[in-house]
Amino acid sequence: MEQLRAVGYETLWARELFPHPTPDKLLLQFAFEQGCLLVTCDVQDFGELVFRKGQKAIGILLLRRLQNEPKGMAQRLKEVLEERGEGLVGFFTTVTPSQVRRRPLKR
Repeated sequence: MEQLRAVGYETLWARELFPHPTPDKLLLQFAFEQGCLLVTCDVQDFGELVFRKGQKAIGILLLRRLQNEPKGMAQRLKEVLEERGEGLVGFFTTVTPSQVRRRPLKR
């Protein structure tokens, strides 16, 4: 988080914004209302919310197999943001150490 802020990305962290655990549905709604991409390591819930339940999202970045390396995760996220930028809007993007896959969100 701090690495992204240090290079100028505006970031909001759920743990800083909400004092208690917040349901994924509300986090996704908040990100949509704020016009933000949602970045997560949660493999199941957000995909289900947007693809099965039709919840709206600006874009979702799912970081897979990066959770145990916070510095590596921040660096990989920074790379993807620099490479893809606005191209992440409207997509569910899965990011792994070696791959980036995008699936269009339903409009």
